[in-house]
Amino acid sequence: MKCFFAVLLSLSTLIACQEKSVEDTSSDHQANTTPFEITNLTVTSTDCGIEEETEATLTVSVESDIVQIEHRDFTASSCLGFEVEGGLEGTDLTLSYIETGEPCDCISAYTLIYDIQGLDAGTYSMTFPGNLSEDVTID
Repeated sequence: MKCFFAVLLSLSTLIACQEKSVEDTSSDHQANTTPFEITNLTVTSTDCGIEEETEATLTVSVESDIVQIEHRDFTASSCLGFEVEGGLEGTDLTLSYIETGEPCDCISAYTLIYDIQGLDAGTYSMTFPGNLSEDVTID
């Protein structure tokens, strides 16, 4: 009986340790089918320590199927850079500004200018940092 269990244990270990071939279903395919791209980002800022915060303004225009964004007076800690990321659910596009670098002990007003390309024709509800939003139609 002991021999039977030893053989059974050896056989089950051999089967469990065999290499299995599984098709890769990672997110690489999804990453290659991103429906839009954020390009041409430029970021400028005022000097450290703005006197008075002003209300941020947003200018959005469409030219040749490219959405052009100008976000002025976005206030944040000084000494930062930014990257722009976006998430699309249906026709709702939510944009985020990702801080890069080390913040300083004061506040600056930033201007971020960038393009969004690759969106299909249609009307999109866009939401930006600072609770700003805009509806945009691409023909």
